[in-house]
Amino acid sequence: MPKSPLKKELRLKGLSDSDYKVIKRLLNLRGQVDGLVKMIGDKRDLSVLILQFKSIKGMINKAAKIYMADHMNQLLKYPKEERMPKKKRDVMRELIKEISRY
Repeated sequence: MPKSPLKKELRLKGLSDSDYKVIKRLLNLRGQVDGLVKMIGDKRDLSVLILQFKSIKGMINKAAKIYMADHMNQLLKYPKEERMPKKKRDVMRELIKEISRY
């Protein structure tokens, strides 16, 4: 599978894989929102619109979870000489779990 131009462009900007995944999800989300706007303009049935709203909400929540968990995990990385104490690491991991429920 060839690399997408977006991925190459983002790599040039030095973004991580996680940031790339979040941006890709947000770009897909943009397409979903555009579709929803069109559906509203076309006076589509309320039950169909509600399903689209739920889908968009799920997409943005998933992107937020990925972004927050990755950045929290980065906080846990220390050089060996400055290693975070195990107790504190455990607390941070619990915070990550809580954030992932966001």
